[in-house]
Amino acid sequence: MRSDAKTFAFQREVHRDLGRFVNGQWIGRRGGLLVTPKQVRHKAHVYAAYLARRYRELSKALSSAALKRTALAKIVKEYRGRVECLLSLRDYLNEHIQMESVRVYVHGSLATGEEISYSDVDLLVVVRSSVLGNATRLAETALRLTQARRLIVRHDVLQHHGFFVLSEVEFDFYCNAYFPHVLFDHAKALLPHSEHTLRIRLRPSCGEEQESLARMLDAIEGKLRAGRYPRNYYELKLLLSQIMLVPSLYLQARGQPVFKRDSFELARSDFTPVEWRVVDVASQMRLEWDFRPNLLSRFLTRYWPSPFAVTIYQKKIGQPVSPKMGRYLTDSFYQGALRFVAAVRAKGLAGRERRS
Repeated sequence: MRSDAKTFAFQREVHRDLGRFVNGQWIGRRGGLLVTPKQVRHKAHVYAAYLARRYRELSKALSSAALKRTALAKIVKEYRGRVECLLSLRDYLNEHIQMESVRVYVHGSLATGEEISYSDVDLLVVVRSSVLGNATRLAETALRLTQARRLIVRHDVLQHHGFFVLSEVEFDFYCNAYFPHVLFDHAKALLPHSEHTLRIRLRPSCGEEQESLARMLDAIEGKLRAGRYPRNYYELKLLLSQIMLVPSLYLQARGQPVFKRDSFELARSDFTPVEWRVVDVASQMRLEWDFRPNLLSRFLTRYWPSPFAVTIYQKKIGQPVSPKMGRYLTDSFYQGALRFVAAVRAKGLAGRERRS
């Protein structure tokens, strides 16, 4: 029998693998550009069989875990906005995916109606238990969701993440580090098309929340210390988004999960003005964001069959940063980012017990 710690480590592994599967990261070879559809489909069914087996093992392990959990109920309303890519995505899901296979939620600024030109598409996919137990349905569902990413990058060709993914199994042993439960307070249901209540049983995840913060700080610090500064808009947006996510990860690691929008004012008081300055600069750049996709990007999102083509182009070649944005990218900005990372690490992680 596994200990609870080993069970939750196993849960993290399976959670990661499901996210990679739904987002097509398992395809390899530059996002499927160099493999045939037949090869992709075969590989999907092999991987789905592996995942279905892993989820059966996880369900059994979780059922024997003995620990106190906190019961929560979240009422999620239907999405009634008019964002084109979300309406197109809902139509696609209705046509290609059975409603009882997944639940899909939009969160972030597109859910609250506060989107600006910088906004990307934040979507959570919840895979139903009936799908996880059937390798064929799981493979077909994952293939269709992977293709749905084409609709997402049409909205933002710089989109640097795919779907957030949870399994229905995990709601009974909910890990807040994966998708903080407070996000459901602002999320809207894209599928199903109705208001409904989510039942969550929250398990302890302090160590995992601290690890999420540590990974983000390591990612920012690692590339800046190596001199890997943004060379194009894709890399710039990734860095800015990482910096602006740190306040919410910091608060979550300290036991105060909050909506990202609210994290800035709540976390600001823990830092000096000098330490916090890079967050203000990143936020200002977000408001002044002036990126416009070029002709090749628009062509790739409309006509190229792989949903990853435009992302590969933007990452490897990309569009150069404008002088308007470039004026912020000084040595002072990068040193400020490192100063902020060090301060968050000292206040959010140092001396705290790590538990899983």
